Amino acid sequence: MNKWERISLANAIKKYLHEDIDKVKDDEDAKKIAKKQGIDSSGITRANLPDELMKLFREKLIQPTFLIDYPAELAPLARLKRGDCTKAEVFQPFIGGMELARAYSELNDPALQGKNFMEQEEERKKGNQEAMPTDKDFVTALEHGMPPACGVGIGIERLVMLFTNQSSIRDVILFPFMKPEEENPEKESEDEEEPKKEGELEEK
Repeated sequence: MNKWERISLANAIKKYLHEDIDKVKDDEDAKKIAKKQGIDSSGITRANLPDELMKLFREKLIQPTFLIDYPAELAPLARLKRGDCTKAEVFQPFIGGMELARAYSELNDPALQGKNFMEQEEERKKGNQEAMPTDKDFVTALEHGMPPACGVGIGIERLVMLFTNQSSIRDVILFPFMKPEEENPEKESEDEEEPKKEGELEEK
């Protein structure tokens, strides 16, 4: 059985897009790279650039692959990687070009979590629509001794797509979105029988 490849997000971007995100110093550098890669640069910041770049190559992750070591700015709820505070303990498995899950070691330091939320609010002001809003109740729970936890989200429907060799998620979800039925009261069905007049016998 082949082993899953493990590659950091930064190295994956180097491999597939030939960009070094570790050299991005500010938002202006990020916007330049975004334009170079054909990404709308409005709302692009140094923090969300790696996530936008990932969208350009993830379909190439055909063989089982774990993307790991995400930049800390991309994962405000995740614990910092031990030995490298610029990265977060995050991993995402990909198969057949599909992201199957996202998981991370959850941050349980209320002071650092509050700081991360403040940074996310600043990101939202810059136009990063995917930045996370502040959750004061969560910070309060951490301050009162919330037990350490982990975060994981698994796309069951994508697993079913993988196992059943389906290319569309609409073919595997239990309750697909339904298109509205077209109604035309003026047009009668050709197969619809005309109402019989009273006393009229049906021909045999």
